[in-house]
Amino acid sequence: MTDYRPKITWYERQQRRKSSPFFRLLDRSFRLRLLLAAAIALALLAGINRFEHCNPKNRTENCFSTDFWEIITIGNLESFSIVTAAFLYILEGKQRKKQEHQAAMEVILSHNAAGAVISLHRIDALETLAEAGIWLDGLDLKGTNLEQINLSYGRMRKANLANTDLKNANLSYMDLTQANLSEADLTGANLQGANLTLANLTKANLTDANLTGANLTDTDLTDANLPKS
Repeated sequence: MTDYRPKITWYERQQRRKSSPFFRLLDRSFRLRLLLAAAIALALLAGINRFEHCNPKNRTENCFSTDFWEIITIGNLESFSIVTAAFLYILEGKQRKKQEHQAAMEVILSHNAAGAVISLHRIDALETLAEAGIWLDGLDLKGTNLEQINLSYGRMRKANLANTDLKNANLSYMDLTQANLSEADLTGANLQGANLTLANLTKANLTDANLTGANLTDTDLTDANLPKS
């Protein structure tokens, strides 16, 4: 199980963007993103046009004074549209990510509402959100099968994971403050560096679990099956 964490998560990057008035406006306005994409495309095509006329092998007279707008011709319109669309796709990256995360949360909630115990789609959704740094505080996953899930560095404070199958799960460096893990099966789970402050692990099965560096401050381990030292 890998304990890799990017230097900065998607969620943390978005929090930093909020400090910039420009990025706040950019995130809210599709028209601004479209205008910016068109401007970048125009500048790029203008640069290519200048290079074609002003490179040493094909220099034309007065190449630097050629009309900047001459690139907007019928012949170049298709290229301009394609380049604009490409830059708009890049600028729309945050919106696509937000939709992806919203869809992932809907998968989790819909599977919970349906009472599904085993769901690979739910596991994929949880891993996607955890990797992006999305907080999953208070999420109810009681009695579900999350065997071998990788939620390393995720945050699930006060989550309900009672009776959950977490065998061989990667929960390293997770924030599980006040989480309910009573009677959870954590056999072989990686809890290295996890924050289990005030967590409830009564009757949990921790056989062969890795608790190296875990914060067990006020953790309730009543009747838990602890790993052998």
